[in-house]
Formats: sequence, structure tokens, C-alpha cells
Amino acid sequence: MCAYHFCFFCVQAFADLAAEFMSWMRAVKERLAKFAEPVGDKETLSGKITLLKVLQSELPEGQAKLEAALIKGSQACAIVDGEDRELIEEEVAVLQEEYDSFS
Repeated sequence: MCAYHFCFFCVQAFADLAAEFMSWMRAVKERLAKFAEPVGDKETLSGKITLLKVLQSELPEGQAKLEAALIKGSQACAIVDGEDRELIEEEVAVLQEEYDSFS
């Protein structure tokens, strides 16, 4: 495989992993939106507590998705130059910020 194709596949793999993480993050945020209003009867509040526990149990899954994307992003940065590297570094920072704001 030529260097160009290797570079392309590495960057594409990063983009795929980043998209997978962001998809997971969007799903989590949608479920968290149910907590926007802290009102409801006892049953509603109990359901919210259960959902929160489920979301907490899913943190390791999100962490694993993030780590996979960060590793691939680091690999991609090592083989691209200039503007492409800056774009990947910015995306890596966004991914980390998204996860940090959630966890």
C-alpha cells in the first residue's frame, strides 16, 4: 500500500471513530435532556434516578470510544502535515471536551 493510501485510511479511521463517539455522545445528551425539569411525581423521579444510574454505567463505553478515537487521531497526526494536522488536533480537543463536559 502506498503512503498516500495509508495516510488516507488512517485519517478515515479517525473520522469514523470520532463520528462513532459523537453519535454515542448525542444519544447520551438526548437521554439527559429528560432531566431538564426536576419535577414530577415519585414514579417519574424514580425513573429519572434509574436512567441516571444507567448513564453512569455507560461511562466506560464512552471512555473506550473516546480513547480509540484519540489513539487513532494521534496516529493520524503523526503522518499528516500542516493544516490537516491542525484540523485533527482541533477535532481531538473537541472530542475530549465533549466527554469531559459529560463525565
